[in-house]
Amino acid sequence: MCEAFNSVIVKTRTKPIISMLEDIRVYIMKRWATNKSKVKSFKGAVYPRIVDRLKKESSLTRHWIPRYVINIYIYVSNTIILGVYTSVVLHADGQLRICLK
Repeated sequence: MCEAFNSVIVKTRTKPIISMLEDIRVYIMKRWATNKSKVKSFKGAVYPRIVDRLKKESSLTRHWIPRYVINIYIYVSNTIILGVYTSVVLHADGQLRICLK
């Protein structure tokens, strides 16, 4: 996000401070107006980018193996993905511990 914003204001940075701030203000107002019109025209319940991310994350859950251990905690382990073995432990007191091996 920062790199994209910096690339937009390259020409603006050479101006005096007041002119630069005014140009940035106008750019942000135009961007907000564009985004607002996109949101108003959207008819679905969930935005497409969120649906795509949800699909990606749900496809990765097939690698997780939950195990209930006594009454103390729930242990969830992951098979090796990209060379990293991950396990998550949820204790009865609500503390969450993540271990990357």
